[in-house]
Amino acid sequence: ANKLFYSERLKSFSNSKFKEIKVPSLDSISNNSRIVFINSKKEDKPRVNRWEAEKIAEICREVYVNNPDFSSKTIGIISPFRAQCSEIKKHLADHLNEYITVDTVERFQGSERDMMILSLSCNNQSELRQISSFVELDGEIIDRKLNVAISRAKSKLIIIGNGEILKNSPIYKKLLEIIAEKYYYI
Repeated sequence: ANKLFYSERLKSFSNSKFKEIKVPSLDSISNNSRIVFINSKKEDKPRVNRWEAEKIAEICREVYVNNPDFSSKTIGIISPFRAQCSEIKKHLADHLNEYITVDTVERFQGSERDMMILSLSCNNQSELRQISSFVELDGEIIDRKLNVAISRAKSKLIIIGNGEILKNSPIYKKLLEIIAEKYYYI
């Protein structure tokens, strides 16, 4: 968010204050990265990506099993589409539904978790318009939805989406370039 929207004016906390969250299915490089992008395949159904939902459920199971202090503040899941939120909830193990909040960007505003997972679930270019909400703040154009979504994570942010489609949006293209350059892109 600092690089995308605030021209690096925000001050970061020291990395020593961030909680380490173990996700065994991610390799050691991505486990050590605070931001990870996982590329998904395009699917036929609009606003729903089953593969993303299954991957998120897998990650949540691993975090639950491998992090002894797991609580309702450990994981939050955001998607711009209610249909994708429902799909994700279908794949989560029943015992995790009481701990993990899965909701849209608007409903997650004001909350934060140690680890946030953002499922973009865009299967075609026309859905890109639906996942953005541009506003002007201090003379800069900001995608309010993206800003909220990526600034909810205290320690780790995992973004899952189809990179080929997302790169058709200038703001998402820039986000993916930042992740590839400074963080981790799978």
